[in-house]
Amino acid sequence: MHRGISPVVGIVLLIAVSVIAVVGVWFWMGNYTSKPEVINVPYAKPALTVVDFEGYSAVVSNVGGVVADSAALVYNASGDYVGYLALNETPLQAGSSGVIDFVSVVDTLYAGEYSIVSDVYPMTTFYLPNDYLKPVYVLFFGSQDSHVYAVYAKNGSQYWNYSMYEGTESSPAVRSGMLFIGGGYTNGTLYALNASNGSKIWEFNTTYLIRSSPLVINNVVYFESNDGSLYAFYSNGTQKWNASIGASSTEHRSSPTNYSDVIIVGSGDQGITSSTNGKVYWFYSNGTQKCYYDVSGETDYSSPLVKNGVVYIGSGRDGNNTFALYAGNCSKKWNRSLNSHMVSSPVVSGELMIISTDRDGNTTYAINITNGEIVWNYTAGADVSSSAFVYEGMVFVGSDDDYLHVLNLSTGEELWNYSTGGDVDCSPVVHDDVAYFGSSDGYFYAVNTTSHEQLWNFSALPGYQIDSSPALCNIRNWNCIYPTISGMSN
Repeated sequence: MHRGISPVVGIVLLIAVSVIAVVGVWFWMGNYTSKPEVINVPYAKPALTVVDFEGYSAVVSNVGGVVADSAALVYNASGDYVGYLALNETPLQAGSSGVIDFVSVVDTLYAGEYSIVSDVYPMTTFYLPNDYLKPVYVLFFGSQDSHVYAVYAKNGSQYWNYSMYEGTESSPAVRSGMLFIGGGYTNGTLYALNASNGSKIWEFNTTYLIRSSPLVINNVVYFESNDGSLYAFYSNGTQKWNASIGASSTEHRSSPTNYSDVIIVGSGDQGITSSTNGKVYWFYSNGTQKCYYDVSGETDYSSPLVKNGVVYIGSGRDGNNTFALYAGNCSKKWNRSLNSHMVSSPVVSGELMIISTDRDGNTTYAINITNGEIVWNYTAGADVSSSAFVYEGMVFVGSDDDYLHVLNLSTGEELWNYSTGGDVDCSPVVHDDVAYFGSSDGYFYAVNTTSHEQLWNFSALPGYQIDSSPALCNIRNWNCIYPTISGMSN
């Protein structure tokens, strides 16, 4: 006899089925609202393409639909990890291109195919047509302790040093793996060194010291000596010519610069003419004098700077003027009288020329390059012999008040300063948010321009000052950044 389901059991089953149905609908709706189906829309993610490499920065294009802001890993064709694109530090907007830091874990990227791999971005590949070497930056500078030093910019450790006959105030010039620097207190010497290991290649001795910084153009080295001569030497040590630019003096510090095929240099010129004024000289590359311009006061300290066909230079001792001269015809554009004479050399940034005064002048000036009008001035606590360096809207300049001063380029307002144990007479160099400079306390400093904290210092022999301004070079390719005082900075 067939028996049916009891009423109690039937009610229980009905409730169970209802609960299951409700839970199923809830679960389906919950999943639908919180986890919709992923639809692969083209370029919904950043699609990264490496267009080119500039040193160890990558020119990257983002053809995706959203911002690329996560680091992307880079692998070579063998699957080896070689580094990453630092997109999280520099977000790349959708549909745009930009220069992104490539952080490498290898010293060399070899020509070939590379892949960009990330959980966030579709994998893409790119091709490097040439090998790229990871930059290695080294600072080259001299000291009064009779040494030339080469120091790693990363940590301040010594790369090499070379022992000179006497100390130096000259700043080095580096070209194609050769370093040129002057030195001496009694008899001057120009040294040509191997910049890779500090070994001497050749030297030339003059009767007076060499305080100016050499200029290297087309394998010819130009430098001024306190014997009153401008010298030209081939890089192999053979003399090309020399020309008289004044009487023997202890103050021939002006460093030569170039304009087209012409070498330009300042001089005190005492004893050559009846005038006590200095001169700015123009020489053709064969040693023939083209012309000169008489200035009020001597130009044997300040080095000329050429920008857009105009020569800028300061005068010292008997004159307190800074000049703008036309490079093409040696005539005056304007001059501006300041509160004292100038040991420093000018630097031009945009529409402003920056130059400083010493001998109780203690002032850094910003001057309009069009009309010579003073835009702003800043007074330090002592003489300013240092030549300024401009970096990202900031003016870095040392003073005998023992500070490196950092000023706003537009207003002259002091933004911050860094104290050392002695005069800061050398011209600083700034690169990748680090200021490098020496002091008379015998230390060479590296200071972060964002945190204003010292990263490291390097000690020369105790008691010997560092007046020589540094050259900062990538020893992989010998591209260098020079201080304002050097004619190489043009």
